[in-house]
Amino acid sequence: MSRRESTGGVSFRERVSRRLQATGQQVAGERGARIANRISEAVGCGRINICGDPNCGDCAPTTDLTSPEAVQIGQAVYDRITSGECTDAVAELNEAYGRNA
Repeated sequence: MSRRESTGGVSFRERVSRRLQATGQQVAGERGARIANRISEAVGCGRINICGDPNCGDCAPTTDLTSPEAVQIGQAVYDRITSGECTDAVAELNEAYGRNA
């Protein structure tokens, strides 16, 4: 199954745009969503309206990266990156946060 099929036909640009807007809305409410929409448009992903479903895999952020535990995990990976021990930062971050790349 292709990645497009597994996400219900949603393009990469649309997923990026939805994630940006959902994260902006989570962080700063409606104002954050408007700012994120401007950013996604500026980087070529277009503007999008969030669906409002908190369980939507395309819209809702799947990981709270601001929790103390998540920050500690990220810091550990960052330390490995800056020390030169890390050879694949994306893979390590995906593994650390339990994401499938």
